[in-house]
Amino acid sequence: MNFFTAFSTFKWLLPLVILLMGIGGTTWLTREQLSREGAAINDAAQIAISSISRELSLILNKDIRALQRMAGRRQNNPEMMEGIWRADARNYVSDMEAVSAIEWVDSQFRVKWIEPIAGNEAAIGLDLMFEERRAESLLSAAEMNVPHVTRVIELVQGGAGFLVCVPVGSGPSFDGFIVGVFKFADLFKASVLQTALGDFELQFREDDVLDIPVSPGVAGNGNPFLVSALEVPDRDWKIAGRPTAVFISQRRSQLAVITFGTGLLVSILISCLVYFYISLEHQMVARRHADEANKEKSRFLASISHDLRTPLNAIIGFSELMNGKVFGAVGSEKYEGYIRGINGAGNYLLSLINDLLDHSAIEAGERQLHKETLNLQDIADECDVVLRTEIAAKSIDLTFDISERLPPLFADYRAVKQIFINLLSNAVKFTPPGGRIWVRARATRKGHKIEFGDSGIGIPENQIGEVTKPFFTEQDDPYHSRNGTGLGLAIVNSLIDLHEGKLDITSRVGKGTVIRVSLPRSGDNDKLRCSLRPN
Repeated sequence: MNFFTAFSTFKWLLPLVILLMGIGGTTWLTREQLSREGAAINDAAQIAISSISRELSLILNKDIRALQRMAGRRQNNPEMMEGIWRADARNYVSDMEAVSAIEWVDSQFRVKWIEPIAGNEAAIGLDLMFEERRAESLLSAAEMNVPHVTRVIELVQGGAGFLVCVPVGSGPSFDGFIVGVFKFADLFKASVLQTALGDFELQFREDDVLDIPVSPGVAGNGNPFLVSALEVPDRDWKIAGRPTAVFISQRRSQLAVITFGTGLLVSILISCLVYFYISLEHQMVARRHADEANKEKSRFLASISHDLRTPLNAIIGFSELMNGKVFGAVGSEKYEGYIRGINGAGNYLLSLINDLLDHSAIEAGERQLHKETLNLQDIADECDVVLRTEIAAKSIDLTFDISERLPPLFADYRAVKQIFINLLSNAVKFTPPGGRIWVRARATRKGHKIEFGDSGIGIPENQIGEVTKPFFTEQDDPYHSRNGTGLGLAIVNSLIDLHEGKLDITSRVGKGTVIRVSLPRSGDNDKLRCSLRPN
């Protein structure tokens, strides 16, 4: 027994194992692909965050240097009129990318004016020493005479931000401060940083303690934040960000989806192929066993045919002698009835045995055809003689329409005669008294077409396809004897198949049946061997 036959009982087991292994392997490959893509996306996000940090550092330092230049101009022109000074401040604000406003704070740490005024009115006259972080930065800038950046504060204009305090003069000549106001909400107004607001959820971090959302309303994907330091004097500031779904979807390829779909499809296909192969192997083994059993049965029937027929022929022969009173009367008239019964039963039993042996020989592929040139009219006359008694007993009108110019048929004599006898016997059996039976034979381009028709009880439409099956003896089937084996039409169909012909049946219940037999004109071999095709 081979490997696949061993699985025939549980033929679904191996395909299931293959399918599960395929799904497992496909899942692993897909996860590896997603992991590699995730790492690549994470690297791209880190590069982007670092780029944002560098760009923001450049902008902040550029604006701080601009504030220093403004303070230098003030220091070099202390008598500059306030109007010119404020106009100069407005120009600086419009040119700077991150500064929201510029304040002039005097030496007493009070805001004298601010540009632009709109939205910043609350800062005018404010004493910047009121809050520790502002005071610390102002005092440090005045003492060291260098720009100083405050820690993150809450701006009086609203929102979080920070101040850059640039002193004007030093010592006795200290005049005040140029103060740049930076709002976190305006940090990314530079066009070069606008795309970052849609690609990342950003935070501004101070000393790794304070996290201030820079892009509120933009949701990340739940991954950890990626961090990059800002290069700003005096402060330990960082930009933290994590990619949004937009950023990820733009960089996520379809390779993982294609890998999973292809792997799943291939796994299913291989599993199906293995399942079909095992099923086919199982069917072939079962068919071989069935063929062996049929051949064994045929050999058994052939071996006992002599033992069955010899005594049966003796019984039939002696009963015919006694019935014919060859050696004189048998005595009582009752014995004569018994003798006729014995003779009829013997002939019936012999016909059943002959049918079984014929069917077994065909089924085992041991029925040989000896083809020769046949005259269909001669065969019809022989059948008429055989069936004359039964036909006369039911007053049936039997007609043969076979043209004298009909070409000879090249076929097996015994098989063709058996086809005629079986079909005509069925017609006689199921045609009521006074009915009609006809046989027509015509030559066609491909061979001969013989039509057997009757005015009998007909066959139900749903049983026309069943009547040619062996041993089919449905109670409602008019073309199988209720007392027979149900092999008559099966043998006819098999003999026609051996001749590579065709059998066609049309019937209407209560109207009759027409059976058309098509036989080819000639064959290539004198002997053919073929087994009965299983239904």
